[in-house]
Amino acid sequence: MTSWRTAALASEDAVAAAVLLLSHAMREISAPLQPLAGRLVSLDVFRGLTMAAMVIVNNPGDWNHTYWPLLHAEWNGWTPTDLVFPFFLFMVGVSITLSRSTMGSWWRIVRRGVTIIGRSRCRT
Repeated sequence: MTSWRTAALASEDAVAAAVLLLSHAMREISAPLQPLAGRLVSLDVFRGLTMAAMVIVNNPGDWNHTYWPLLHAEWNGWTPTDLVFPFFLFMVGVSITLSRSTMGSWWRIVRRGVTIIGRSRCRT
């Protein structure tokens, strides 16, 4: 009987330790995140929403029964789908302007872009 009580106390200690670790981890996770220095949070949020819209527009599910805002306009007019690409281009322009102010010359920006594209091409 003593071994049973010892095992029960050991398991209670393990549970208490797990709860303590979990509560500590949850406090770490739930702490408010500070934005990275030099980041424009509104641009990051806009980028995330635009990327989510791109995914939804390109994969609406069944193409035979698509909600009308997820389709392109036939010729005249526009739908919310037609705004995704202009929003993306707007973000590119803002990002280039911001990187110009932080990175310096155009040559460094172009060199970095070519390096990124070159490395991605080499891996495929």
